[in-house]
Amino acid sequence: MSSSISSSEPSGAERFFKPFLITALIAAPLMLGFLMLIDPYDTGRFTFARKPTMFVTGPRVSNVSRMRDTAFNAVIIGNSTTQLLMPERLNGLAGLSFVQLSTPATGPNEQKAMVQAFARIRGAETKALVLGMDRTWCDAAREKTTGVPFPFWLYSASPLTYLTGLFRMDSLEAVPRRIGLFLGREKRAAQDGYWNTEQDYIAIERRGPLPDRAFEESTPPPPVNGRFAADSALREALAALPATTRVVLLHPPIFASGRDYGDAHRQRLGACKSALTKVAAERPLTAVIDRWNDSPVNRDRRLFFDHNHYRTPMAIDVEAEVAKALNAMPGI
Repeated sequence: MSSSISSSEPSGAERFFKPFLITALIAAPLMLGFLMLIDPYDTGRFTFARKPTMFVTGPRVSNVSRMRDTAFNAVIIGNSTTQLLMPERLNGLAGLSFVQLSTPATGPNEQKAMVQAFARIRGAETKALVLGMDRTWCDAAREKTTGVPFPFWLYSASPLTYLTGLFRMDSLEAVPRRIGLFLGREKRAAQDGYWNTEQDYIAIERRGPLPDRAFEESTPPPPVNGRFAADSALREALAALPATTRVVLLHPPIFASGRDYGDAHRQRLGACKSALTKVAAERPLTAVIDRWNDSPVNRDRRLFFDHNHYRTPMAIDVEAEVAKALNAMPGI
């Protein structure tokens, strides 16, 4: 009898895990509901806080808040090679209101997600897009992501994907800062997203000049079956935009060392640019600006920090060319 009774009694593990499971089942939805209400990344999806405001943090997460700011009707998307393009200067040249969403260490897949999210959130208010397309768009031998973690869930159109991504420790850690912002204890992130990266590069230069190899060009891989991996990413990004959106696809300036990288190198780059230009040609109100060329200005080392990153005078020159292309398109 005693053995029969003892076998029906719950074990120590059962006595521990049953209350734990019940607590977890109750706490998890409460925690998710709390995160939805606080909205730590200021997405505006499930909250009453309509005015966009975000604490100072990296653009990977803060850009979602900027996307829903109705103060802007035009957007710059790219990586560190377009970060120096200043919205304020472009606004004066193009008569638009730009927000800077360039995010370091992103490539075609990440930038496509941002274009699609901006177009979805702003709809017909999306008057212009400047998309920086650096050499990552010509890397046909790898996946279209850079390898640096990116919160695709934060930009997803699916509420379920967003909620699944929201339920994480990083979100809980952001809550005190979000509350601190409401209480005036946290500094607000720059509204237009501009980040003067020139100051960061100047700080690096103070430690000593960069070696010559920092100004050398890497060799792009050959296309796969005659196609570059970014073809589809560009086509999908452009398809998300309203037909009335003016688009400038910008190949940002790179330092031209004067070194002959060989015919194969030139052919690969030429094939890449041709492939991307072909996609652009399928859409009206779309211009391509190629600043990858070997020109005297691109050989002036004083205008560059390294092979891929240029200084403010070059950025101002690029902004003028971008504005000229935008102004040449009919307004609809």
